Amino acid sequence: MRPAGRHGSRGLTFVELLVAVTIFAILGAGVVAMFAGGVRTWRTIHRVSDANQRRRAALYQLTEDWRNAVWVANTEPVFTEDELRFVTRAADPTRATRHRLGMVWVRYRLEEQRGTQALRREQAPFLPGVKEPKATYATTILERVKAWQVSYATLSADVEPTVSWAETWDAPELPRGVRIEVTAATAQGDETLTQVLVNPLGRLAQAL
Repeated sequence: MRPAGRHGSRGLTFVELLVAVTIFAILGAGVVAMFAGGVRTWRTIHRVSDANQRRRAALYQLTEDWRNAVWVANTEPVFTEDELRFVTRAADPTRATRHRLGMVWVRYRLEEQRGTQALRREQAPFLPGVKEPKATYATTILERVKAWQVSYATLSADVEPTVSWAETWDAPELPRGVRIEVTAATAQGDETLTQVLVNPLGRLAQAL
């Protein structure tokens, strides 16, 4: 039987230790790179999701305002290619207006903010006899807007009516429908959203 010497269980040499450290360093760098990539992907997805949610919320607010829009005689609503201003029924009449009818003026327009354009919603209580009320509440509903265009629908008098779109509306009634085109900057580039808002009155919904 061979006796064990003092050097029977030899330790790692410097070269072996250097190789092991290098391998662990490479594996560690790979893990860190994978983690960093996952974080960047998560942040990108979060930004895209947040931007999509803001755009949906903006169009939802506009849709609700238009769905509850009313025509009031002796008022001066604005229907142009870059601005909307009309009377609508307030979602919360007790907080939105002091008038017992529960109606408010709303205005949608673009405003310059920090070098970019933003879509703003302004609100003012509806008071009989006041044609241009001062806004008492305003909020930015969509940022980084590149373009915003509004067009208005009319129906032909044919048996099967057709829809035509105009950049302005000056008839003494609400337009049958409003088409909104919004182009906003996103992480993937510019994105254009189109929304058609239908007035509950009339036959526009059947013709679109």
